[in-house]
Amino acid sequence: MKADLEVQLVQKKLKCFHGEDAECPVKITGAHSFGSLIKAYGFVKDVAGAWNCWREMSMQHLKPTNITLGCMVEAVASNGDVDGAHELIQRLLEDKETKTQVNAVIYGSILKGFSRKKRMDRVWDAFNEMKIHGITPTLMTFNAIMDGCVRNEEMSKVTELVQEMRQYGLEPNLITHSTMIKGFCASGDMQSAFAIFEQLQKGPESPDEVVYNTLLDGCLKAGMADEGEQLLEAMMAQGLPPSIYTLSVVVKLLANAKRLDKAFRLAETASARFRFRLGAQLQTALLQACISCRAFERGARFYLKTHKDRLSADKK
Repeated sequence: MKADLEVQLVQKKLKCFHGEDAECPVKITGAHSFGSLIKAYGFVKDVAGAWNCWREMSMQHLKPTNITLGCMVEAVASNGDVDGAHELIQRLLEDKETKTQVNAVIYGSILKGFSRKKRMDRVWDAFNEMKIHGITPTLMTFNAIMDGCVRNEEMSKVTELVQEMRQYGLEPNLITHSTMIKGFCASGDMQSAFAIFEQLQKGPESPDEVVYNTLLDGCLKAGMADEGEQLLEAMMAQGLPPSIYTLSVVVKLLANAKRLDKAFRLAETASARFRFRLGAQLQTALLQACISCRAFERGARFYLKTHKDRLSADKK
């Protein structure tokens, strides 16, 4: 609802800049101002409006800055017209005056756009095109391609991509590791996922909740109860509070392994240590664990206790 109101407000403001609102006509004459305007059109998903701004800027013979160009490429690519955004970059690369404005950040929008459309052939083409034009890839570039490999089930190319990254003097960061772990878990290769996790633990950045949750989801699908239990203990030892979602996954994992006592003990330990109450989602997970383990009396006692402690259960 809030997002809809923000879009309506921006749309109303945009009418002022193109003469649609007679009460507040505004003349735009600077490249930076056009960049802000184009970004706004991208926000309201008005690709035609963004292109109109670009043409108007050209008619005024204004040279786009890399910021203006970045706003234009992102506005167009993020709203589905990745080919149009790519063609724009290619035209600018052919012009000596604008060639220097194209950088790796701008190409990042193209890489992400083609990746989300599951067109990895175009991702690799755009990446090679960057290098041909002497545009040095950044860590963000490699992370965008890595995300594409995950989305499009091309995990076989990840090792080679990391090697190329290091040739540019770049080292994988938390985002890189997290993305690789997500991809390996999705493909069921938990051995590789844990190998990446170990590399992350040895580096300067610590695993975050996203990494732990991704691995725990993978453990749940693979039925790896021991590893899931160890992950939760490592998370808490790191001082990172597990969320209700995290604990719910662990409870399901341990229930599948018929470790009901351990599931309750871990949930209660985390609740006491990090001072939070059992939410409806975790209550449901524990009750379902009792049912799956056929511990019906324990489930009834647990429900009565939560009711006594004024922990509201949901409909589920």
